[in-house]
Amino acid sequence: MGRSSAGGSVAVPGVATLHVLPGVAMLRPKAAVFEKTLLGFADHQRARRLSWDTVNTRARIARQVQAMSDGYPWESAWDRRLFDRWSAMLADTVATSTMRKYQNDLALYLSYLSDPAYEWPQMRLSTFGMFTGFALRDLNAARHAQEYIGQLSGNRPLTRAEVKSFFGQMNPEIKRLREQGHKGALAATGDLAMFTTMYGWGLRRRETARLETHDWRRQAKLPEFGDYAGLAVRWGKAGAGQPPSAGW
Repeated sequence: MGRSSAGGSVAVPGVATLHVLPGVAMLRPKAAVFEKTLLGFADHQRARRLSWDTVNTRARIARQVQAMSDGYPWESAWDRRLFDRWSAMLADTVATSTMRKYQNDLALYLSYLSDPAYEWPQMRLSTFGMFTGFALRDLNAARHAQEYIGQLSGNRPLTRAEVKSFFGQMNPEIKRLREQGHKGALAATGDLAMFTTMYGWGLRRRETARLETHDWRRQAKLPEFGDYAGLAVRWGKAGAGQPPSAGW
């Protein structure tokens, strides 16, 4: 990033001077600059191929905090007390994982505003005589305190004993169905193969549902398994605004 002195200026997506022209007066300058920071933030994200849904969600979060503060990111209204009030409001309405995502969205916006490469700190200093403060800190943000953060009402991973019990009863059940000539034996065998694959490779439901036969691959270190030694997951969980990830 930066400027090229030999070949002229290089436009950095999201840089302040692409949105705020020096020396041009603005009506309601604080509100105008705030909106232009969101436009610059959108350019910055789109240059990284993030989706418009992600871009718009992050802009909505920034506007929500601005409306609550009745101030702007470079003003003293955006302090830890504001962030705590906003987080407390979220805690009453959304899940912990969603709350953490919104906090991260806001942190990304503030980091963008504070990065000298995008020239917003320099522009705000010359226009308003202020730098951006940091309201969001690790001390008052929701964190991964443990590996699992789901609801305690039953939405949790199985214990080792429960996994052993679950898989241990399937083979006897399949054998019983076969002995009785029950047509459900074949479906139960398929279920066992599906659950074993999910557990063995740590797959999510969507990843499992999207698997196809040709996703099974050879693995040089495990030749004894032939064509079924490796599994290519082509519909892995996507990052924010990104397409599905692929991996092994």
